[in-house]
Amino acid sequence: MNDLRTVSCRDRTAQERDVVVSHTSTAVWLRVGPEERLLDETQAQALYLALGVQIAAVQTARREAVRS
Repeated sequence: MNDLRTVSCRDRTAQERDVVVSHTSTAVWLRVGPEERLLDETQAQALYLALGVQIAAVQTARREAVRS
């Protein structure tokens, strides 16, 4: 595994769970709590896009809340 990154977060039950991401030469490895996934490049790009859309939605909601 290369370039291991860990992000601490909470799950829906407010328990601390780490999200860990790394990569090999051919895939992206992802662990959320006890679950592990190996994503090929297409799957990793789809996840990247999905996260970007959700982040943009949160940013938009915050900007609108500030304006109100």
